Amino acid sequence: YSRIGQNRKGLAELDKASAEGARSDRVAYQRALALDQMNRSQEALTILRDLAATSPDGDTLNLLAHVAQKNGDLELAMQSLRQAAKLDPSREDNYLDFSTFCADYANYPLALEAANIGLEHVPNSYRLLVQKGVVLENLGRLEEAEENLRRASQLQKDNSVALLSLAIVQTHSGQLQDAEATLTSALQNFPDNYYMHYHLGKLLVQLQE
Repeated sequence: YSRIGQNRKGLAELDKASAEGARSDRVAYQRALALDQMNRSQEALTILRDLAATSPDGDTLNLLAHVAQKNGDLELAMQSLRQAAKLDPSREDNYLDFSTFCADYANYPLALEAANIGLEHVPNSYRLLVQKGVVLENLGRLEEAEENLRRASQLQKDNSVALLSLAIVQTHSGQLQDAEATLTSALQNFPDNYYMHYHLGKLLVQLQE
């Protein structure tokens, strides 16, 4: 019910499940998830705080971080993501969420640290390498950013995000013709990618000027 947007029915079923003796921690997690989707994030936050104190796991802590951020409790969000990474060091989402959270608030050094720690545990993570490249670009370390994005682009067939990010880094570093070549080549594999067409259009204007 929750997945198709019928959260009130979902909550009713959770009440039935609880009455039938379902695992209380899983019921609590699903209830918090449904409440958050209903924009009742303060109620969800209360449930998740209690659940994280008694039965912490990666899913609970990541949802807690999301809900805490929505409620403006940035310290709790950061603590939850740190704890999630410690509990499940092989799960790339934990590091990616933490790094993204830091980058959203312009704390790029900490965002880079989170990505690096994640890559120590998941060395061939496409998403973490892309994240690292983007963070390095924001730190002005364009050569390192380009290196990481090139490496990421070789890890999987659907590498559109890495290639677009690479072209943006090349543009910012003044390599306009290289950026054009990157995008032109990438569009052969991703002809419907709006962002690639948009950035190529901007790039062509720069080259014309």
